[in-house]
Amino acid sequence: MVSLDKVEHEIVRAIQAFVIKLNEDQLGPVLLSLVKWAQKSPKQLYGPCQVNLHRQTLLFKVSSGILEQLGEYAVPFLRL
Repeated sequence: MVSLDKVEHEIVRAIQAFVIKLNEDQLGPVLLSLVKWAQKSPKQLYGPCQVNLHRQTLLFKVSSGILEQLGEYAVPFLRL
């Protein structure tokens, strides 16, 4: 059985490979979509005001991976 850490690691790697191919105009909306996705919580599972901790954790790992991958080129997106 595959562990959650392994799955998260592969998701981060896939998103890193994806964002490296994007230009600046394409990357901004992708990052905003990721943030919006992480902030949503399915009401039927968590209630209307709950934070989805799994999504927030994955967003942190993806953001860290993107910053690691892009380095100084990601600085303009830190304000998002």
